Amino acid sequence: MKRSPIWYLIPPLLALLHGLWFLGTGPVDDDYICFRYARNLVQGHGLVFNVGERFEGFTTPLWVLMHATWQALGGSSPQFSVGVGIAALVICSWLLARCSKAADRWPLAAVVVAAAPAMAWHAVAGLGTVLLAVCYLAAHLAHQRAEKEERPAVGAAIWLAVACLMRQESVLFVLPFAFSRWKAGHRLVPLIPLAALVSWTLFRLGYYGRWLPITYHTKKLPMVADLTYGWNYFLEAGRNFGLPLLLLLAAWGAIRGGGWAHSTRVCAPPSGC
Repeated sequence: MKRSPIWYLIPPLLALLHGLWFLGTGPVDDDYICFRYARNLVQGHGLVFNVGERFEGFTTPLWVLMHATWQALGGSSPQFSVGVGIAALVICSWLLARCSKAADRWPLAAVVVAAAPAMAWHAVAGLGTVLLAVCYLAAHLAHQRAEKEERPAVGAAIWLAVACLMRQESVLFVLPFAFSRWKAGHRLVPLIPLAALVSWTLFRLGYYGRWLPITYHTKKLPMVADLTYGWNYFLEAGRNFGLPLLLLLAAWGAIRGGGWAHSTRVCAPPSGC
């Protein structure tokens, strides 16, 4: 049964309204650290927080450079941060809705993302968090399409390279991607995101004289305390994101779709997504 196109427009619209609902709650204070680094760079003082002191007090290199570019054009960083965040939330929901449309399925995943308070809040909180989610989602869809067509996943590699420049811990996504491409015989493709990661690491080492940002040292806690904070944050984020709802939808999709393997196929051939 062919579903009306209007169903696939609802999630992006809901995402937009949800993001706008959180206006005034962000950007958060950490985002203003990025704004200051960007301002000093534009003013010719270098990529520093305090003039004359070289410390990398941020973990989002590309986000800082985006703000530096925007400030150089005369724009306002807080407005840019919120605008990009809400746009990224809409894009996430739109990509998922588009894939559901290609498979002629209800856009349930897109609705969950659009309605999740955690996504809407992070959209206005700043730090490029939801923009990073766009990179991961786009990389996943590009990788899925490449596997289906049995070709190198260059698009996915580029998206992962952008993700690595957004946040260095994106290497955790690069490793399974590299393993997948290695098994497929496309062994040079993973060099794209790894090159992005290595390039910023070498810049950091030459400019700041450190292998890691100072935040990895100044915020270091005993392992047990770190794990406890991480676990509590995971549980809270899961509740806010609607993890129980996601699990129910996954079970429902598995039952309706005839199995887990069938239900996890996001895009259906031949149109793809």
